[in-house]
Amino acid sequence: MYTALYRKYRPQTFADVIGQNANVTALKNQVASGRIGHAYIFTGTRGTGQTTCAKIFARAINCRAPRDGEPCGECEVCQGIASGGVFDIVEIDAASNNGVDDVRELREETAYIPAVCTYKVYIIDEVHMLSQSAFNALLKIMEEPPPHVVFILATTEVHKVPATILSRCQRYDFSRVPARLIAQRVLWVAEQEGLEVTEDAAMLLARLADGAVRDALSLLDTCLTGKKTVDEETVRAVAGISDRAFLFRLSDAVKAQDLEQTIVLAEELMSRSVEVKRLTEELIYHYRNILLAGLSSAGEEMLGAGAEYFDRYQQEAASTQKELVIRAIKTLGSALDKMGKGTDPRIELELALFSLSQAPERPADHDVQARAMTAPVQQAPAEPDPHMPSAPKKETAPAPARGTDAGQAVPFDEWPRVIEEMKELDKLLYANMLGTRAYRQERRILIDGSEMFMEYMRQNADSTKRMKEVLEKVTGEKLAIGPYKPAKQAVKAEPQRSEGVAKLEQFGVPIEY
Repeated sequence: MYTALYRKYRPQTFADVIGQNANVTALKNQVASGRIGHAYIFTGTRGTGQTTCAKIFARAINCRAPRDGEPCGECEVCQGIASGGVFDIVEIDAASNNGVDDVRELREETAYIPAVCTYKVYIIDEVHMLSQSAFNALLKIMEEPPPHVVFILATTEVHKVPATILSRCQRYDFSRVPARLIAQRVLWVAEQEGLEVTEDAAMLLARLADGAVRDALSLLDTCLTGKKTVDEETVRAVAGISDRAFLFRLSDAVKAQDLEQTIVLAEELMSRSVEVKRLTEELIYHYRNILLAGLSSAGEEMLGAGAEYFDRYQQEAASTQKELVIRAIKTLGSALDKMGKGTDPRIELELALFSLSQAPERPADHDVQARAMTAPVQQAPAEPDPHMPSAPKKETAPAPARGTDAGQAVPFDEWPRVIEEMKELDKLLYANMLGTRAYRQERRILIDGSEMFMEYMRQNADSTKRMKEVLEKVTGEKLAIGPYKPAKQAVKAEPQRSEGVAKLEQFGVPIEY
């Protein structure tokens, strides 16, 4: 029977795991020092190595002769675990064994010492799928586990795991693997299999995998059906995505506000059996590349494009308004979100392209005239009487910023450092923060930016969270954020003077208002 590539080339040692250097080093050090904890939780997006590292760690802590924290792979325990003949390593799928009875059965088994291994290891995959009563039952055994038991919990949704469980585990976060490392892995696997995969195809597979090595190898498996050579065109045909040159033609039509050409090009792509959601994702990524290409620090790796297309993206960034690019990303993202809620994907994409091919909406002239007609009429001030002494002028304090208390909103001097920190963390958010200013009011940071920037922040919860994290890193405090909008300066009206008061002032009698 044929073995899928991701299973055939699953890492057997920590050295084979890519993109998780910090986690791998920490786990190897624990094995080498013998400081083994009783419970671990591995979390991250799919296909980044949580279950793989759990299996390697289970072998390493039971290996008869570990080498620098790695399982030797030669002793009876390592070979027995690899072949499935050792039953002291128990793998449990919480998605199908999520009831309290399943966990109670597990608790009863922990009382027995391991038959062959030093530790009896329970690897619970997708642990977030356990029911609340099952979590409560698991908590009991995790509070006071037997010394020969080790729990390794793996999940892609750690926020669904109760805090009482998390507090008893050593947590390891597995990040998305960089596209460059995934492409190298794909090329290595192809070499082992005697296949010919071009670098452009490997890079495209890595980008489509979105940080998951398993997804890249699964897609490579699909591309290999009936052929030994895989190029970029093959990957695009199998994945149902459009040619990059076609995306440039589509974005040029949008930039020229040529609605007819935009719709014709989109229809041509769909007639080639390009999946609509995938096309929308490709367009979002295309506009993202245009936005990033305008940064001086942008390189071919950041954009995931070869030298030919990298130069083209730089030209597009220079000739396309940033406001249009941001509007395109937001509009297409909104359309993609609606597609996921059951609406017709084709109609949603056509509506998005129709909107982008039009000039940004402006207030209608009649609306402006209507507001002008309803605006209060300001009367011209009366001519002053030369024989009447004028009252002393009172200075008016500038009005505070809207939403702040007077005197409390002060310039936030560390804002440039916050922008610089964001440069490495989030390139897109960094590009939007350039040119903004910030003020501090007690435990809030008020950001003075364009309406487009504020709308971007309101629509992206992840960006807001990331901004707060950077602020905490820079200031050491947890701070809230909000918009800074100066209010119009209030002018205090002069008090009306009666004829009697005017005469008293004329005779030098001081009058207080």
